[in-house]
Amino acid sequence: METLPIDAVTAAAGVRPQRWVPAGGGYTPVSRWVVSFGDGSTAFVKSGAGDEAWPVRRERDVLAELEGVFAPALLGSHDEADRATLVVEDLSPWRWPPPYPDDVSALFATLDRVAAHPAPAHLPALEKPASPGWLEIAGDPAPFLGLGLRTAHWLDVSVDDLVAAERAFDPTGDDLVHNDIWSGNLAMADDRCVLVDWAEAHRGSHAVDLGFAHLSLRSEQGPVPTSGFAGDRAFVAWWSASLALRLTTARDTRLDPVIDVGLRQDLEALLVWAAELFALPPR
Repeated sequence: METLPIDAVTAAAGVRPQRWVPAGGGYTPVSRWVVSFGDGSTAFVKSGAGDEAWPVRRERDVLAELEGVFAPALLGSHDEADRATLVVEDLSPWRWPPPYPDDVSALFATLDRVAAHPAPAHLPALEKPASPGWLEIAGDPAPFLGLGLRTAHWLDVSVDDLVAAERAFDPTGDDLVHNDIWSGNLAMADDRCVLVDWAEAHRGSHAVDLGFAHLSLRSEQGPVPTSGFAGDRAFVAWWSASLALRLTTARDTRLDPVIDVGLRQDLEALLVWAAELFALPPR
């Protein structure tokens, strides 16, 4: 764990921290701490240097334009040539799933508020995939089958439906999209849900955030919503193909073991979900 950049935090917060402890969470190499100040207040700090600075700068720029109850308050930031430091509201005392509460209506209310908020003009736009990933998998099925999640028979009887649904996937739009909804990015308290880690935010379709939220609930033993959403079949087809390819292509043969397990868990949840949506065989 990197040493807290005290001078950068002081410049960002306007006051010198008195105590700090490293904070976990996230899959990026950005360093994180919870810091305490002399008046007893606390804050959450992110800091990245070199190639690790861009997500901190990206999140800073997004939070600076967000108004509402769905993101942590931006308390300050400091930018140097080789380091970016972000100080935000400390949500560590809140509830962080899993486990999810039985009532997750606050999560979906927050997602609706996000979609209704004007997307900052500087955000990149989500783009429609060039071609279906399931078509690529069907052309060379051995790596997918090597995952051991489904049989060759399952692929034979399922791939046409999955390719057709994936062709319909369209993430484009003008909505503000968090684009990284999972339990580690959700802080919950009473009837509120706040989303953290905004570095992957884009302009696009609200259906993307809905899809990731439904997947997190399914993959992490949350309450599965009783109804779907517009575009759920296309989302499931697209993201299941994306994860399958990520797990089987050469560029990801050295995945961190924790990430590998998480991706496999998500892919299995997606394949179960696909079986429900498309009336596919279980295996």
